[in-house]
Amino acid sequence: MPPIDLDRERNPVYFSLIDRSSELVEEYNRLNRQLHGFKFSKVLPFSARKRLNRLVEPLRHLQAQFTQWNNDAYPFIASPTLLPSEGAEPYISFLHHMSLLRDVRNRVSFDMELLVVNFDRIKSDVTNQINFFIAIASFLVSFGGLAASLISVWGIPK
Repeated sequence: MPPIDLDRERNPVYFSLIDRSSELVEEYNRLNRQLHGFKFSKVLPFSARKRLNRLVEPLRHLQAQFTQWNNDAYPFIASPTLLPSEGAEPYISFLHHMSLLRDVRNRVSFDMELLVVNFDRIKSDVTNQINFFIAIASFLVSFGGLAASLISVWGIPK
């Protein structure tokens, strides 16, 4: 079976896209681990919002890097120029490496969507917990106000 190698020197665009996708996936893994390990107090969830907001800037930066990578990858996928190594089967090599690049593009796109979904889920959980805390506090204050107004209208029983 003939080899399907590509020369790194002869295909700088292809290998640049592959290397940059690896960097994106490493950053994705780091941020996703932080999201999966994110814990917050159910009783006082207010500090969790601040901690979660610290992740917004790295997520935006990663999204910008992904958008740039995708904008570079799409034209190359649409009209690729791959030069196989000497002695390699050109058609099989071309099909293999372009299929690999399309799979990498699809996987990185899926990973980015998953990261956004994870962040939105945690943000929603924190917001819901804060709203629940506010609702309980409002109920207690209004119940205390009702008790105070009833006491002032009818007086304290002796």
